Amino acid sequence: MAALAALAVPAAAQDSQSPDDAFARAEALLANDKPAARKLLAGNCERGHAPSCTRYATSVGAKAMFEAALQREQIWGWERACDLGDGDSCLTLGGRFCPPYMFGFDKDLRSWEQSETFLERACDAHKLQAACTKLSELRAHEANPANRKF
Repeated sequence: MAALAALAVPAAAQDSQSPDDAFARAEALLANDKPAARKLLAGNCERGHAPSCTRYATSVGAKAMFEAALQREQIWGWERACDLGDGDSCLTLGGRFCPPYMFGFDKDLRSWEQSETFLERACDAHKLQAACTKLSELRAHEANPANRKF
């Protein structure tokens, strides 16, 4: 336990660590002290370390499939990583926001527009072919409100 306590770093000391060192420390903490690890990842994410943002989002785990509050935490992490230039996070958000997919976010969080926005970023800015394919499918989907004729 003393070794784990040594991994936890006070907030003031986090600022003096390199982002990569803080990320490595958080990774080491995840197995035994998830709340401390997530706090460290969130702080590192706020300071602009995209891998910490992504890891923060994925550290929520499968419970997020059933809890909208946890889904919002994931959104924050992936959106921040996407804003920091991580195309895979943009792709992940685009897929999760998409209403037709079974394992997306809670139905109140799903959005055709949000899905399209993040898929466009992943496709256009990051040239991810998977995002371009999903974007094309999204735009052609029969349930897409943009395809409804009134």
